[in-house]
Amino acid sequence: MTNNKDVPLSASDRRDPATAGAGAAAASGSSSAVVAQASTDAPPQAPAPGRVLVEQRGPILMIGLDRPQAQNRFDPPMLIGLGKAYYQLEHDDALRVAVLYGVGPNFCASLDVAAYAAAQASELLPPKDPDFMNPLGLRPPLRTKPVVVAVQGITTSVGDEIFLSADIRVASSDTVFAQYEVTRGVFPGGGATVRLTREAGWGNAMR
Repeated sequence: MTNNKDVPLSASDRRDPATAGAGAAAASGSSSAVVAQASTDAPPQAPAPGRVLVEQRGPILMIGLDRPQAQNRFDPPMLIGLGKAYYQLEHDDALRVAVLYGVGPNFCASLDVAAYAAAQASELLPPKDPDFMNPLGLRPPLRTKPVVVAVQGITTSVGDEIFLSADIRVASSDTVFAQYEVTRGVFPGGGATVRLTREAGWGNAMR
């Protein structure tokens, strides 16, 4: 007896997965259910834009990256929100320190490249808001008040660069750090070329 997984698909099945599914269902007497399912499935939607949560607790400013449905993948609204939160920290005399965290199981899973490309094409980037500070400290004005960052889960590429740019860094035991740019022929432009080598050592940074 042959298992279903061992049966090769015909040429027409390989060309059209929906046809393959309908054919398999017809053999079991349930083709109408499969056809109905294929016709009612909606195309996948892009995740909603991210946001940055800001809450003042006495002299502490709590800052949260809030896009858990996309593993907190960093998009333009999050960049602008984080830059504005750092500006608030810097210019409010009542604030002494910020604590940065990620909502959900992951801190930040890299950059939302498509969203960034669209924002650049529409000239929304670079940010032009007067109450914005570059959150990676790449250009003045630079932050003078400390930021504590607490991370967990996926913390890669720009997520790792945000982590490295903070003053005091705390990571849970399940954190995964990576700079994927080296495998994609892309320059890590958020400061990791300097900070990762400094913090992890040259050998580990190259690896």
